[in-house]
Amino acid sequence: MRTISGRRSDRGRRVLATAPPAPLGTAPLRAGALAFAALVAGALAPGTTGVARAQTPSTAPPWRCLDGICERARMRENALHFELQSRRDAPVWIELEAASLENLSANPPLPWTFRLESGETRAAGTLVLQDPALPYAQRLRWIVLSGDPDARPDDRARYCMPFGGAKPVRISQGYEGEATHQGLGAYALDFPMPIGTPVLAARGGRIVASPDDGAEGETNAEGDAREIDQHVVIEHDDGTFAMYAHLRRGDAARPGQRVACGERIGYSGDTGRATGPHLHFDVYRIRRDGQRQTIPVRFWDGTAEGFEPRVDRTYAPGCSPPRPSACDGR
Repeated sequence: MRTISGRRSDRGRRVLATAPPAPLGTAPLRAGALAFAALVAGALAPGTTGVARAQTPSTAPPWRCLDGICERARMRENALHFELQSRRDAPVWIELEAASLENLSANPPLPWTFRLESGETRAAGTLVLQDPALPYAQRLRWIVLSGDPDARPDDRARYCMPFGGAKPVRISQGYEGEATHQGLGAYALDFPMPIGTPVLAARGGRIVASPDDGAEGETNAEGDAREIDQHVVIEHDDGTFAMYAHLRRGDAARPGQRVACGERIGYSGDTGRATGPHLHFDVYRIRRDGQRQTIPVRFWDGTAEGFEPRVDRTYAPGCSPPRPSACDGR
């Protein structure tokens, strides 16, 4: 989490102080492990102080931005009106709370919590002067999460196998696998498969993240160059997400696209910190502290109960009969 604090100097100039990002509490990455921190950022909105004066129409104040989230406030009719704007590629969840308020009351009451779509600008709320004749001061803290912390997984959902092709695939590491599937990332599945195997949506939803074709790579602790992990994230209707990782570069679907179960979203690869060509799959929700919490899910087998996948067992491709092209990669 990052913080920015603001104050007015004696001459009225805003002075900013920026603190370095706080650690997200994740363990160091090992070979074959995924970066398991949620896409989370936070800030203290720069505070304002002043005295209410005769107010006349004026141009909108400039946006103040941090990590792709922008904020501005303007005084109208004895109230500070706050707006937020997202310049991120995926939707985020914003929560604003008061760090300090003097001679101001919030309408609606704080905290303000809402979803902000990519590119969206919206009114966040208003701080109303209690006594226009007296000075006022405010400082708001806003936190950005990559998912709804109040989401509740739908236990009735049944998933398809997340790969196509013509051959069954064995799970090499399952839930609570000793190698890398521990802690918050315990409920994940690894499917070894040749590079270029079709990767399918295991459940319908909307793509909110996909590979950045412009990324050049990363360096591990030993100084070895590695290719950035190519992955797709799909948001489901219940607010959970599915991660499909280590994909081949340049073949994935794009953010905003809606996909159905069994629809091709990319091809398997060997990108990122993988120990060999395989597909990493997990379903997760975002906690209020910004961490990703994987959850166990059940797969469809024609029954309402479904089944839980097991390590070292082999499973057939999850192709949908209406879409045979998803199975053979056409």
